[in-house]
Amino acid sequence: MIELIDIRVFSKLSELMSFSSVARVLAMPKSSVSRSLSRLEEHLGVALIIRSNRKVTLTDTGVLFAESAKKILNEVEDAEEKVGQVRLTPRGLLRVSSPVTPGQFMIAPLVPEYLAAYPDVQVSLELTSSKIEPLTDEMDVVIRTGALEDSRLIAKRLGSARLILVSAPAYLRKSGTPESPLDLPAHFLLDIADGPGEWRLRRDEELSTIGVHPRFFANDTSTLRTVLLSGSGLAWLPDYLCRQDIAEGRLVRVMPDWERGEREINAVFPRHRTLSPKVRSFVDFLAAHFNSEKR
Repeated sequence: MIELIDIRVFSKLSELMSFSSVARVLAMPKSSVSRSLSRLEEHLGVALIIRSNRKVTLTDTGVLFAESAKKILNEVEDAEEKVGQVRLTPRGLLRVSSPVTPGQFMIAPLVPEYLAAYPDVQVSLELTSSKIEPLTDEMDVVIRTGALEDSRLIAKRLGSARLILVSAPAYLRKSGTPESPLDLPAHFLLDIADGPGEWRLRRDEELSTIGVHPRFFANDTSTLRTVLLSGSGLAWLPDYLCRQDIAEGRLVRVMPDWERGEREINAVFPRHRTLSPKVRSFVDFLAAHFNSEKR
């Protein structure tokens, strides 16, 4: 079988008519150029080049083969370009795992826009309260909140969510509006299951730690939101979860100068994994959107 490198060498030789020039352009020894031509002529069973001390001349067969060689190389170049485009173009099934609340309220609303921008990608979004392990589970992108604990993983920061204190107007009319952290223990409080028995709050540089005894617990903040909307109590929710409720008056922000911190939202991958175009495009899309929302 003819080697592509031999065709490439001969094609360049038919252009430059000089073994030395071909060797220089292709960055190979002059002896390798000569051996490549000899292999090609031996395979074809004909002479392609007439060599003399002063010049190189194509035989009639060499002229014909030079034309074919150029077409072959052009087709190979076109094929390489097409393959490169396929390799770099996001395509295929993208499997994404996310905790329920950020997945439902942050990720899912953006998926249609992403799919419109990348028509060759399909997205499967799995919302789960279980901790997905990127090292073992068959997921392309795993969304995590909070600090990264496993050194075998790397995280791409997508954004962050501030925890803000909110309540329904009906509850505040009935029970009053707390003005400071010291007022909170007297209220009907909601919190994440297994949450601490105290809330550490911040206002600028001022810190306040309050012992609390919530009356209701849930394992995700969207459930806390549902209970709040029914008119019960106060809870700290991620700002993205209640932004629309506040804008439309269903919830009210309480003690707006105080915060309970923020949680990073990351896309997590095994450290050894090379990111495919579909993964990179999705993660970059999310990061760009979240950052634009913060501005």
